[in-house]
Amino acid sequence: MHRNNNRFDLNTLVIFRRVVDLNSLSKTAEELGINASTVSRKISEIEAYYGVKLLIRSTRALDLTEEGKALYRYCQNVDDVLSRSEDEIMHHQLEPTGILKVVVPVDLGNLLLQDALVSFSRKYPKVLLDLDFSNRQVDMLEEGIDIWFCIGEVSNKSLISSELLSYKRYLMASKTYLSEYGDISSIADLKAPHRQLKSKNPFIYQESDKSVLKQLPVVLTVNSGYTIFKACASGLGLAFIMPNLVEKYDTDQTLVPVLPNEIYQQSSVNMVYKERKLKPMRVEYFLAHMKSYFL
Repeated sequence: MHRNNNRFDLNTLVIFRRVVDLNSLSKTAEELGINASTVSRKISEIEAYYGVKLLIRSTRALDLTEEGKALYRYCQNVDDVLSRSEDEIMHHQLEPTGILKVVVPVDLGNLLLQDALVSFSRKYPKVLLDLDFSNRQVDMLEEGIDIWFCIGEVSNKSLISSELLSYKRYLMASKTYLSEYGDISSIADLKAPHRQLKSKNPFIYQESDKSVLKQLPVVLTVNSGYTIFKACASGLGLAFIMPNLVEKYDTDQTLVPVLPNEIYQQSSVNMVYKERKLKPMRVEYFLAHMKSYFL
């Protein structure tokens, strides 16, 4: 009889099987795109549930106990169980249902995706769209996330990434800032006493020229595009800003672009999801809806 009432999902058994196959927690973590600590915790959860030791860990190898060998044999068919059950459930569905967990960067959600997300909920009312507006890096397996809108390419190669749209951020300055610190008519003008505001968001942008602001002092760093916009509009410094922020909030036309043909940052918005042959109907329909909305 097991000693712990906290159950685990079938994906935890997949992790256990891969640890045994690869004889390594770190290699399993790398293959699945999760933290090694997560892999270790998942193994501990199984051991706590059954109340037995499954793996004996040494500095050189991992050895299975007799109980571990027995569980490993049962785990060989776990992928078939997941695929067959999911396939059967999907083919009996007439419309998508269930909870869909989606993570969206804050400014992206508020400025570009909000209407599309709302229209999905209207079109598929049996899907509970669980939205999290956050600028953090997402561990999709650990957090149980279905879709992550990632700005820039995702580094985890075990995940599927589908580009939805691309956009540019332009260097902006307020009129009062330029009157105080001097007009900028060429890249050569980007020197002291000019100053910059920087984003701490973990997004990936391709810059037209990475060196242009390198020598300028940084007076503010923040993980909020809206806060950078407000600080730039108040005359605090130069900053890269989404045009949508300017269109929506700069009603007094305080900001002006600085050398827009020469200085900008460009990136793509990608819908990231876990690699599976069969996806729940709600995931398939969501991906299709967003693509038809923007493409």
